[in-house]
Amino acid sequence: MSSKEVLRQVYKDLAPFSDAYQSDFVRFQKALDFLTSKVNVAGKSVLDLGSGIGIMALALQRLGAKAKGVDHFIFPTEKANFYTIQHFNEIQNLWNKNQLEIVKGDITQTPLTFTDGSVDIILCDATIEHLLHSPKALFQEAHRLLKPGGYFFVTTPNLANLLRRIRFVFGRSPYWDLENFFNQEDNFRGHRREYTLSEVVEMFSWSGFKIVKRGTKNTFFHPKQLLDIRKLPKLLAQLATLIAYVMPKSRDMVFVLGRKWTKS
Repeated sequence: MSSKEVLRQVYKDLAPFSDAYQSDFVRFQKALDFLTSKVNVAGKSVLDLGSGIGIMALALQRLGAKAKGVDHFIFPTEKANFYTIQHFNEIQNLWNKNQLEIVKGDITQTPLTFTDGSVDIILCDATIEHLLHSPKALFQEAHRLLKPGGYFFVTTPNLANLLRRIRFVFGRSPYWDLENFFNQEDNFRGHRREYTLSEVVEMFSWSGFKIVKRGTKNTFFHPKQLLDIRKLPKLLAQLATLIAYVMPKSRDMVFVLGRKWTKS
């Protein structure tokens, strides 16, 4: 079964909670393809740090992995935010029905309650850009938890994507919308800091990982929006994304897969 078919089923199985993540479908699909092009996930233990409702964790489970998610924003015991799940017992019922475990854990508060060297693959998908502080502790925690030779896979928006470059030329900030950041104060859950491909690669190297695969992908291209001239901002965004297909460093998402070094 292809990653696209797996994800379609996962979205059905986690509906209606997965409806809010329709715009992320292509990103999830390309992340799965990127990872599985280098790693056979069947039978592997996977920890998804910042898992949200568990879309990637469940997809990897359907591909044969033994996956578990870790998150805390989605739980009702947390301060209300964009990611909080209403009717939490219903999403728990879906997890149980699909034999998926999502545990409450704050990935910024390390160490997590998992044993050293106990995991084959750690995933951190579109998460590090939300961290309030440096991701150093998260990278170190991933290194601690992975078995020798285990894989760490990180995806994150590309700060150097073409649309942000264009915005900067015209005096607009490449960062998250200022009004949203300004008004939400300490409840802000958007992107605190974004990274370029070379920056993510450097963080892997500094943290004791050998790069297995790196690259950028366009994951938010919607051709139909090119035809809607009434929505000029979205039209310009799609044009920038289209052009970036021939400018690899300017695509919208960074994907990096690293491997924990082993002593020879």
